[in-house]
Amino acid sequence: MFSKIVSKENIKFKDLEKEIFRCMNMFGCLILKDMLEKQDEKIFNERDEEKYKSKGFEETSVHTIMGNVPYKRRRYKVTEECVTKTVYLLDEQLSMCQVNWGDFFITYRKYNITFCYYQTICIV
Repeated sequence: MFSKIVSKENIKFKDLEKEIFRCMNMFGCLILKDMLEKQDEKIFNERDEEKYKSKGFEETSVHTIMGNVPYKRRRYKVTEECVTKTVYLLDEQLSMCQVNWGDFFITYRKYNITFCYYQTICIV
């Protein structure tokens, strides 16, 4: 990949820098996707199967400064005090709607609604 960029005649340093930055962001998004999906699998294997009934996967995405990261997460049904609700254990474990991501700007997509968080205070 990089050999094609460097082999171009008259390549400018700034263009090389931008291309490396773009590639690293792409790799970062792939790593984050993999980490989220592996953590979701771990939660699935360790959950209370009587309490949390798996209802399949839902595709969603998170927007980061590296770019958009689409991933699949499991949806669960849980009944508490005669009320059945849908929960996403991955989101709860990672506090995805409440976490302090420092200098990162993240937009969380759920039900086609976009929520923006910028240096929010973590509520634990």
